[in-house]
Amino acid sequence: MRILITGASGFLGQHVCSALLQKGHTLTVALRTEILPEPLRQLQARYPLSLHMVLYGQHLDLEGQDGIIHMATQYGRSACSRTSDIIASNVLLPVRLLEDAIAQGLQFFINTDTYYAKAGPGHLLQNYIRSKAHFREWADVMAGTRIRLIHMRLEHLYGPGDAMEKFCTALTRNCLNHLPRIALTCGQQMRDFLFVEDAAQAYACLLKGLPELARGCHSVEVGTGQAIALRDFCRELHAATGSTSVLGFGDIALAQGEIGFSAARPGLLQTLGWHSTTRLQDGIAALIADVRSRT
Repeated sequence: MRILITGASGFLGQHVCSALLQKGHTLTVALRTEILPEPLRQLQARYPLSLHMVLYGQHLDLEGQDGIIHMATQYGRSACSRTSDIIASNVLLPVRLLEDAIAQGLQFFINTDTYYAKAGPGHLLQNYIRSKAHFREWADVMAGTRIRLIHMRLEHLYGPGDAMEKFCTALTRNCLNHLPRIALTCGQQMRDFLFVEDAAQAYACLLKGLPELARGCHSVEVGTGQAIALRDFCRELHAATGSTSVLGFGDIALAQGEIGFSAARPGLLQTLGWHSTTRLQDGIAALIADVRSRT
């Protein structure tokens, strides 16, 4: 298939592009600037005939494209993040892309969604969460039965290539550096930890199974289906690094709106043939190796 990708330079996007290129898909990557990020430069060197670039504009010419995979997002984690920027990235951009996809007769639009939708009021990322919900509402109305609209709700991603300030990579780095004490919450929150390469394969599997999906709106949960306590994940990682750090469970109070439990129900994906195949221990080993290589 020929697919337009947004967010290709991000953590998930890099892995999805790699997985799809290996399956023989032709990708057009929508970038915010003319500078090609290093991860995409490496992919382009391996797949010189399959990777092209376009810049975000008011509207895109999608001639020849079969569909869109939308992964670009703005979390608004910075204290100086503007609400207007979050809305522009998480609502206006995908609405414009979906409009173009419908108008130009594309087969599908895959929207990357998040388990953060389960968060309560006052969550630190509430503007991000609200913007994602607003797009889902608009998209469902816009799509009707004119296109296959699939919301891919991902559980807690981890693995090689994530930003160093993200929880799993930051914890790994701190363990490897043998910090005297690592401040953590109580760690009783239950999470479905999804290895990023398994998530990428979920996109590839969905594309293969598209003919089985009717035009209209579909919600797909992506995860192992098994939740573990955050403290158990931390202990597993801590042991794997051989760290002498003390895990300070309870040093940090739970944030307002914190999610107590989240796990996917990946039934639809499983009927299409996808299963998470990476054991937690193997995923953690890959994460540790990646962080070691970058520090």
